[in-house]
Amino acid sequence: MVFKMGVRKLGNLLNIPEEMLGESVIGAVYEVQIKTKGISNPQQIANLISSELPKKVSSTIKYIEIGSDYIILQIEGSPFPWALLLGFLPQLLLLAGVVVMFISVWSVISAIPSWAWALLAVGGGLVLFGPTIGKALIPKPPPPVYVR
Repeated sequence: MVFKMGVRKLGNLLNIPEEMLGESVIGAVYEVQIKTKGISNPQQIANLISSELPKKVSSTIKYIEIGSDYIILQIEGSPFPWALLLGFLPQLLLLAGVVVMFISVWSVISAIPSWAWALLAVGGGLVLFGPTIGKALIPKPPPPVYVR
């Protein structure tokens, strides 16, 4: 599934000259292509990028396309330092991965029926408190009686 947000500006892609890697040019549109190992919820990742990236890098996101193994961003220059953008993208994608992981864990937990949780709680209680309860239930032998 491919998720798209915005309008993609078409044209020839050129590499950014090394002397321009200091700051972006105002009004120029840059395309950043990122390869990933897999994206399970593209819409959520796109919403996260569109809300968090402008806070860190003062730029306007013109277009986002997220597929199963890639992300394409088109960003308008404002100017912003490229080092800031390239340093922030891994942090942002790590945050997106953590959010997706928590959602996956919650989905698994919510799919387990309540009786299974009750059995797990009873079993855990028996493992922790079973030996103590067993010792308390076993009657102590009566003290020895000495006859002379």
